[in-house]
Formats: sequence, C-alpha cells, structure tokens
Amino acid sequence: MLIGFGNKMRGYATFIMALLLIATSLAGGGFVHAQEPAAAGVGASVVSSTYNIDRFNPYQIRTLDPLPLYTAEKDAASSGMEISPQVLTVLAEGELITVDDFNNMKAPLYGQWLQVDTWLGPKWIFPLQTRYNELRDDDYELLRDGYIYDEAGNELGIVAPQTVHVREKTIGLYYAGSHRYLIDTWLGPQWINGRDIMKPAPETVKETIPLYLPGAGVLYLWPENNQRTFHVTMTPQQVVSDEHWRNWYHIKTADGAEGWIANGDGGWNNGQGVLFGEYQPVSTAVMLNAVKPLYQRPFAGATPVAELSPQTVTVKGQIGHWYLLDTWVGTVWMDDTDVTVLESGKK
Repeated sequence: MLIGFGNKMRGYATFIMALLLIATSLAGGGFVHAQEPAAAGVGASVVSSTYNIDRFNPYQIRTLDPLPLYTAEKDAASSGMEISPQVLTVLAEGELITVDDFNNMKAPLYGQWLQVDTWLGPKWIFPLQTRYNELRDDDYELLRDGYIYDEAGNELGIVAPQTVHVREKTIGLYYAGSHRYLIDTWLGPQWINGRDIMKPAPETVKETIPLYLPGAGVLYLWPENNQRTFHVTMTPQQVVSDEHWRNWYHIKTADGAEGWIANGDGGWNNGQGVLFGEYQPVSTAVMLNAVKPLYQRPFAGATPVAELSPQTVTVKGQIGHWYLLDTWVGTVWMDDTDVTVLESGKK
C-alpha cells in the first residue's frame, strides 16, 4: 500500500476501474512506428537462443481489497465471483493502464491486469498498484538514513545506513520510483520509502542471454533504482545481457551505454518489457487466415493500433512468434497465430 493514501484509495477503486476500462477501449491513436533493431552492444556477440521467448517467473502478491475475478484480460464484465484480500500467485502480467490527472492528482495512476491462480483455475484481476504488495525475501543496502512508518503511516523513527531485509514491496501512487518496502526493524516489520536510498544486494545470475528491445527504454544504475544512466533513451535494438536479477537485466547498448533495464514492471521501462531471443530480418510472404490485430510493440497485452483483414502480406522481420511488417499505419507487429507461411527467406 502507499502509506497515507491507503484508506483514501479504497473509495476510488470502483470508479477508477470503470475509467480504466473505458481508457483501454479508446486507446490506440498517436504512436511511434516500430523500427528494426540496431546491432548488438559494442563488444558483444549475439549467441543462439534456447530461451523461452515469453519466459515469465511467477511471483506472489498480497492484495489489500476484495477484487472481482475476470475470465479474460480486459473483460468488460467480471465473472460474478470476487476474491477476498489474500496472498496470490501471479501467473502472467497483462496490460498496464494509466489514467492521467485522476482527481486532480497531476500524476498518472496505474493499474495492471494480472492473471492469478485461484480455486477456479487461472483468473484475471485488476488491482491498482497502490493496493497490492509483492512478497519479497531479499537483502538491500540502505545507502543513507531513512524514516520508517507503521501501516497507518505514522512516523516511528530513523534507520541508519545498513543491510536491511525486505519482506514486501509495493509500487507507489505516482511512478515506479516511489516503491515502498516492508523491512525488519527493532520495532518489528515497518515501512520505508525506498526511492533512491535502497540498493538490492543480491547474488545476480551470471548468464548470457540475447535480448531484443522493441522500443525506447531507460537504463538505470542498478535494479529498482530511480537514477537513470545519463537519462539514456534507447532505440529498438538487439543486445546481450551478461547478468540478471529477478526481471532486471544488465546490458550494453549499440552506442556503448551500460546499465540495467526492466522487463515490464510498470513505470520502470514504460511498461514495455524485453523479448528473449534474436531478431531476424526476413522477407516472408504469409497468409492471414483471420482478422489480425496490429501492435506498436510485440506484446499481446498491448492495445492494438489497427487490424488487418484476411489477405497475403510480406513481413520483414521476426522474433519468436512475432512478425514485423510495413502497413498503412507504419511499421507494426503481429503474432503468428492464424497465419500460414507461403514463402520464407532471410535477408
């Protein structure tokens, strides 16, 4: 929860939900065309990939409000069932939706579709980011003095720089940089605002992974940090990650910039994520056997920018089960479902 805002947010939840669903249905105009990637980072070589293109590591959250259950992401109506506040396992992440300037807050308010495991099988929920916590079991370095607060937001004292153990993490009201953490203290578990003063102290996984960055993103000095690396905004490109922690990947870009990028995690990378594998330039004729949604970036949770009726088209790039092609709305992506390959060739 966001300390000081928790009770107020409860009253907004139902109204916000309606606004977000409307925003989802109206979204789509005014986008930057997809681009082909630049070469891999300086000094890096792209290796052949055996990684799942859509790999996702399930994690646990603690919800703070009763939530309707949905059969599918972005359903207009719930299944009629509701789930009480509890610990849930997240099986997949869907679209991150932003309602700007809600109630004159002068800042974006986020909500995200999450597929969770329930007694009815996998179902979707839509909690606001201030209304659920991610369970953690990690050590962090506290870089300078930080105030601690109880659940109600009352200030309890100051913690000096040291290694602290994190039990839960929640995303703040305005942006990902205002994460708050539930840490062990001499007063028991209490909350601290971790923006810019806490650094993960994990053992990272040393692993060479080819990644494709489908759009502009930001590099950070370390995972879950609000300090950007010279405010780098990257163009679409192929890169190689040499180490990772949770959903954060250390990379070097085509122009030599180095830092950490998040896969998804709303706000850190504009909710864009990365793809696992190598982008391949191709010239392939494919037949569309059904109406195909077109996306600005290759993520199924994104809002389509247009549609193509059944026809034969030529795609110019591919990664995993996504095709890149030129259309009347610019260069866009579509997935390979309901598609028949007629003629294939690499450039």
